[in-house]
Amino acid sequence: MKLALFTAIIGSIVYGITYVLLGNGFLSAVLGGIAWLLALKAIYHMGWLKALIVAVGIWIITTVIGVLLPTAIGPV
Repeated sequence: MKLALFTAIIGSIVYGITYVLLGNGFLSAVLGGIAWLLALKAIYHMGWLKALIVAVGIWIITTVIGVLLPTAIGPV
């Protein structure tokens, strides 16, 4: 679990730096995603295809949660 947090932090740092330097959210997200794939590949000793499959799987899960969570019934 610690390694998963570390790979997420690496991607977030790269995203933040490129966003500040370039000011473009899409390009920063692409570069942050590439950094995250490189971190997954290096830390977990995954191949490119497996790292990409993991990344796409997590992207799908977070998209579904992002759509459903704001519409969930919360405290009134």
